Amino acid sequence: MKKTIFRLHEVYIKEFDRKQNHLVFGIKFSKNENLDELVLPWKIGDSVNLVNEIILKVKSKDKLIIETESDDILDNIYITRIDNEEAIEERMLDFFRRLFERIKSIKHESRPNVFMNLVTDVKHQKLVL
Repeated sequence: MKKTIFRLHEVYIKEFDRKQNHLVFGIKFSKNENLDELVLPWKIGDSVNLVNEIILKVKSKDKLIIETESDDILDNIYITRIDNEEAIEERMLDFFRRLFERIKSIKHESRPNVFMNLVTDVKHQKLVL
């Protein structure tokens, strides 16, 4: 039996284009203790779909072709999972929900100094897992 365990470490904003409602996220994770990074462009919107997409993209980093000639059924089993996945999903959902609310509040802000502070704040948001 072969096993791959992913650990998500950090989700941060690489780029923010407020006019296009577009974000580019960086996702730092480890695969069996080997660090890796994933970049994911995203339109501002549904946080549930974003969390599902991140989980799917991280797990898809483990695509392999396994060819075994063994008669042992355990040699053909391959497990891929994310460590503490349910808690990570909840934290990411909360983070993205608050982030998207903050981005929506930028559109309704008319004071220039508050507007720029909100934009700067959004650009520097990150979630350490």
